[in-house]
Amino acid sequence: MNTLNPTRIRWGALALGLSALLFLAFQLFHPVSSLDLSRPDEAARTFGSTVFVLTDSLLIVAFTLLPFGVLTLWAYLANSKAERWMFVAMILLLAALGPFQAFSGVGAFAFSAASQVYLQGNEGALEVLRALTQGPSVPFGLFGVLLLVLGSIALAIAIWRSEMLPKWAGVLYALGFVLFIVAVSSPASAQKLFRVVDGLSGGIGGIWLAWSIWRKL
Repeated sequence: MNTLNPTRIRWGALALGLSALLFLAFQLFHPVSSLDLSRPDEAARTFGSTVFVLTDSLLIVAFTLLPFGVLTLWAYLANSKAERWMFVAMILLLAALGPFQAFSGVGAFAFSAASQVYLQGNEGALEVLRALTQGPSVPFGLFGVLLLVLGSIALAIAIWRSEMLPKWAGVLYALGFVLFIVAVSSPASAQKLFRVVDGLSGGIGGIWLAWSIWRKL
């Protein structure tokens, strides 16, 4: 650890903590939503709302900061006995960001634009929205989520084996990624609860890890 630049590691830890905080805010404030368009007016009002765009934008910023946090964790654990697991986690998490961010951008802005046009009376926009919610961006985004889940599990194993960071912080942080798909795809009656649990898990775990790195330097 004495070969690390403490200032750079602290900046990375700050990025990790801020990413986790934004993820928490995303899940706490995001409206209940579904890709099911059986109730088109209701779905369009949700997708077209300012809150939907703002919270999805928070998620995009959170995952823009994530690579800095992941690279910081890699640098911090590179000389530990968990280096191999941390390397696997880094590769999977960084690879996940392309497809995940692509779908997040479609969700935040394309869904919103099509919904607002539909709500203004252009019923043809519903077909555009349907094409977006049922098009190739969905499985592409789900592939990114799968990589996030696998990467976060590898990260939790690395943190647990390294004995350099709080073990349960790594578990909580990974759980935030694992529960993500459950939270966003659960039925309306339970979705908010899952979102809160998911946000708290990923948010608290990430902030805990960031603080642990910061105070040890």
